[in-house]
Amino acid sequence: MNNAELVRDCTILKKELEEFAELTKVAFRDFKKCSLRILTEEIQVAWMKISDWSTGERKSPFFAFDDESEATLKNAFSKVSEAKINRDEFAKIMEPFIQQVSDYKCEFSRALLEKEKDLAEAYTTHFCHSEYASFFSIPQIKDIIMNFLQE
Repeated sequence: MNNAELVRDCTILKKELEEFAELTKVAFRDFKKCSLRILTEEIQVAWMKISDWSTGERKSPFFAFDDESEATLKNAFSKVSEAKINRDEFAKIMEPFIQQVSDYKCEFSRALLEKEKDLAEAYTTHFCHSEYASFFSIPQIKDIIMNFLQE
């Protein structure tokens, strides 16, 4: 992978992690304290996007619920919205899903850290082994260059 691809992939991965983090903020809201409208129009929508996360051209590590888990998830939202189960029962059903998504978020963060490490190594190889190494090794200069490249 060349340096331009590395910068591009790192930038995309950061944006994807930010998007995923925003989804989890909504999805992990307190189920017991929100209105039914919030539960069905916001939280359920976020969960469906999370369950569909790896579709498309993503750079992030693969994530998907299996068909049975996805059916269980949809069924739980259906039952709670129709008052067939209460919020406590719903929260109990959601626990393994929350854990699975939290574990994935950690994996996602590790993947980004690894990509950033590769990018830092590429910077060092490219800039710091030249006659201007003392200039390019200044932390503020490195930050300016890296921010410029990732914009």
